[in-house]
Amino acid sequence: MIKSEGYFVEVGKIYKGINEIENVGNDEVLVKIEVCGLCRTDLHILDGEIPFTKYPIIPGHQIIGRVLQKGENVENIDVGNRVGIYWLYSSCQNCEYCRRGKENLCDKAEFTGCTVHGGFQELIVAKKDYFVKIPDFYDNYEAAPLMCAGIIGYRAFYFVKDFDSIGIYGFGSAGHIIAQVALSLDKKVLAFIKREDKDTANLAYNLGCKVYYSDEVIEEKHWGSIIFAPVGELVKFALQNTKKGGIVVCGGIHMSDIPPLKYEWLWNERILMSVANVTRKDAIDFWDLISQIYRDKKNKIKLDLDIFKIDEFEKVIEKYRKGQTKKSVVFEMKIV
Repeated sequence: MIKSEGYFVEVGKIYKGINEIENVGNDEVLVKIEVCGLCRTDLHILDGEIPFTKYPIIPGHQIIGRVLQKGENVENIDVGNRVGIYWLYSSCQNCEYCRRGKENLCDKAEFTGCTVHGGFQELIVAKKDYFVKIPDFYDNYEAAPLMCAGIIGYRAFYFVKDFDSIGIYGFGSAGHIIAQVALSLDKKVLAFIKREDKDTANLAYNLGCKVYYSDEVIEEKHWGSIIFAPVGELVKFALQNTKKGGIVVCGGIHMSDIPPLKYEWLWNERILMSVANVTRKDAIDFWDLISQIYRDKKNKIKLDLDIFKIDEFEKVIEKYRKGQTKKSVVFEMKIV
């Protein structure tokens, strides 16, 4: 039995504890966690808003660490290699969803930091096909937010990637990452920001986005919209700002209720859709894409980043909730 100290949560409650890990299986790796990013989903789990969470749970699914041990069937990584572990912990690989390449919808899927213990601990066991090797040109702190905000952001972006103009509603961790991906691919990006949030407006503008208010209906329509903010009210504005035949993607795991919509906003073959979870292919394709962008243009994703010690976990959670941190938050995983 392997013991790993970490931070457990139940609804409205955070405490330190010991996770007892069974021996590493033939198809698994044991990873020493070096850093783990904080995601808005972690707050939803703490607040009891993700109904399939298995409490008590160690949250965290933006994990960067090094392989300490591997099972005899693991051939895609070596001991000592740096890896990233993301939201999809495992899937059955046999159901109709998995066979169709939609393992993100698998009814037997497990999710890191939600149904199995996640990254706010010292050690974690991962399945052999459910991690990615991290390239050297991203350090731990830069790589961690890319494991969720990047990968789930990419899944949302995938459905609008062929359009030349994209609106982004909610310019947090995922929003400011995917805006840079789109700009690197020569897309026009429109950032829709809360009226009072001048700092975020400046961030979006400096990255190269056109900036508008999130509750604004504008004349300059765009083809694709991604809503990262968990605010259902934004759907009506995104639909009205999207061109005929365009797509509005809701990119979050949780959203407040969507208000009644006028059919004329949806009419003219606009599509309103959600994305759920991620697949292994999403993770591979995202890291391949940003690696190609780096090789071709020497562009790296610039993170608006705060770094904290894990022993500040409870305090930082509340700062993050109140918008008092930078867009991406990463914890160094050395528990004292």
